[in-house]
Amino acid sequence: MSINGPEEFAGMRAAGAIVCLILSAMKSAVRPGITTQELDEVGAGVMTQHGARSAPALVYNFSGRELH
Repeated sequence: MSINGPEEFAGMRAAGAIVCLILSAMKSAVRPGITTQELDEVGAGVMTQHGARSAPALVYNFSGRELH
């Protein structure tokens, strides 16, 4: 990945801050018996709150659902 200028760097810094929030929320939600789907939903909720979108869903059309 190449960063071409201060605006792109600021965007990456903002994305990193949101990732930090997502990981913190998911870490707080971990408990015996929680499923990875439930943790994914916690992360997705934080993304939505901050107007972020999942790159795999956007770039690769990956829904996170089981592939057949």
